[in-house]
Amino acid sequence: MKLSVLWRCGPIVLSVGVLAACSNGGNQLSPSVIVRPQQSMDRAILKGALLYISDPIRNVVKIYSYPQGQLVSTLTAVKDPEGLCTDNAGNIWVVERVYSKIVEFARGGTKPIAMLTDGNEYPDGCAVNRRNGDLAVANNNDGGEDPGSVAIYKGAQGAPAIYSDRAIWFIYFLDYDDRGNLFVDGTSWNDRGRRFRFAELPRGANELINIKVSGAKIELPGGVQYNNGRVAIGDGKRPIIYQTSGGTVTGRTTLKRLCKVTEFFIAGEHVIAPNTCGTEGRPGRKDVLIYNYPGGGAPIKKLTGFSVPFGVVVSE
Repeated sequence: MKLSVLWRCGPIVLSVGVLAACSNGGNQLSPSVIVRPQQSMDRAILKGALLYISDPIRNVVKIYSYPQGQLVSTLTAVKDPEGLCTDNAGNIWVVERVYSKIVEFARGGTKPIAMLTDGNEYPDGCAVNRRNGDLAVANNNDGGEDPGSVAIYKGAQGAPAIYSDRAIWFIYFLDYDDRGNLFVDGTSWNDRGRRFRFAELPRGANELINIKVSGAKIELPGGVQYNNGRVAIGDGKRPIIYQTSGGTVTGRTTLKRLCKVTEFFIAGEHVIAPNTCGTEGRPGRKDVLIYNYPGGGAPIKKLTGFSVPFGVVVSE
C-alpha cells in the first residue's frame, strides 16, 4: 500500500484568543480552543468508573456511574457527537462528525477543555496511544474525491499527520495496542461495491499494512479495540465480536438482541454495545446493552432513553 502523509499548519494559542498560522500559505485549520477544566460532579461519583454514551440525534453525551448504570450528568456542549475515547487521565475526547471537530472534556466535567479541528474530514472514531498521548482519529472520508484517512495529533494537540490509502476508502474505527501499533478498519470502494478492510499502522512506520482477516466473513466494519493481547473487531452487519491475533480469528462473541456491532467497549469481564436497530422486533427502540465478555449471549443489563446511541467508553 502506498501512503501519503500531509502535514497541515497548526494553531498558535494566545491567552485571549487563537490565531491559526501557516508558514506556507496553505489551507488553514480552524483554531484549537483551550479553556480551564470544570468539575461539576459529586466527588464520590468521580471516584468510581464513568460510562459515556453519545447520542448524535439529540446532540448529547450521557454520563452514567459504572457498573451501577445511574445517569449522573450530560454533556450538552457537543454537536453531532459520535465516536468517543479516553486518555490516561480519564479525560474524554468526543468526535463531532459533521463539524469535523474533536472536543475534549475533563473527566466528570461538562465544559470543553480543548478542541481540535479536522480540516474537511468526516471523522467517526478516535483512540489515544497510552504510550505517548497521541490522538488518532478515523476519518470516514473527506467529503470529496479523496479517500478517508487517519489523522494523528502528536500529544493530542497541534496539527495532525494525515495517513491515507485508496485501498481503504472509508475508515470507521481504530485502536492502539499496548506497544503503540494502530489498527483500523473500514471499507474499499470500487465498481464491485464496498468490501471490508483491516489494516495496521505499526509504531514509527509510514505505511498502512493491509491484513486479511481469516476465519470470519466480515462484510461491514464495526468497532475495534485492543484487549488482553488480541484485537477485537465488531461485525457491522451481524451481532458478533471477533477476537483476532495477526489477522486470524481466535474467538468470537455473539451478542443476542443486538442486530449488529458498531462501536463497543470492553470493560474487564463485560462489553458494552449500542443497539442501533431497535430491540425485540420494535423498530425505533434504541438502547445500550451490557454483556458478559467474552461469553456473550443474552444481555445482563440495559440502558434506555436514546434516539440513536453511537459511541461508548468507560473512564476509570
